Amino acid sequence: MTPLEQHLRKWMEKAAVDFNMISPGDRVLMAVSGGRDSLVMTRLLRGPFVRMTPDFHVEYAHIDIGAPGHDSEPIREWFSRSGLDIHIVKTDIFAESTGQKKRPCFLCSRKRRKALLETAQSLDCRKIILAHHRDDAVESFLLNLFYNREVAAMLPVQELFKGEYHFIRPLYYIRDHTVKKFADEQNIASLEAGCPHEDDSKREFIRSMLKQLETQRPTASDDLFAAQFRVKPDYLPEAPGGVIPDTPPRI
Repeated sequence: MTPLEQHLRKWMEKAAVDFNMISPGDRVLMAVSGGRDSLVMTRLLRGPFVRMTPDFHVEYAHIDIGAPGHDSEPIREWFSRSGLDIHIVKTDIFAESTGQKKRPCFLCSRKRRKALLETAQSLDCRKIILAHHRDDAVESFLLNLFYNREVAAMLPVQELFKGEYHFIRPLYYIRDHTVKKFADEQNIASLEAGCPHEDDSKREFIRSMLKQLETQRPTASDDLFAAQFRVKPDYLPEAPGGVIPDTPPRI
């Protein structure tokens, strides 16, 4: 095991323990997009574990949305070479979503989440692993601030349906560049085909803004990540009568 892999395992397990992500006897479903992050997460889930319980069962699933040019066979072959089985779930999500004129990406995301939960239910898994990392969490925090006008974050453990299911994110503490470095070290290449309708312009704007901030303050991303855990409600205003005040027009 390389020093880099030891580093990733240490911080993955720390997140799992800190947020009580996995308990003995759990059946968990690993959501595999075929991207670099989900393949790295798959590699790390094979153990060995030091702090995290080894007493849990993992199933793997890929939701094939039926996008033009997407082939899920390379994902199946990658898992076969790794000695693992994966459930390839074929759907018509792409056609169903792009047929809508408004917000096709939002609709696609919602349908993929539904398919993922249905797959988890069929496999008797109550926890679903998502390969979001620390940078994803910081970007989501800022996306909510700038585009949704709300102070909301990507949770390390997200409860669904009153606790019947949970999304868990074991890479929560790990930076994107560290994941990429490990993928390069282990020759793990992305198998994910880009969606022709994917619009990541908002997230790209946030990333470029963060890079600019880090030229002036190298710890900017770490500062924002830490700020999520230091909320001071007494220093946040309440909306008068529960209504957000209007913004005066520019003059």
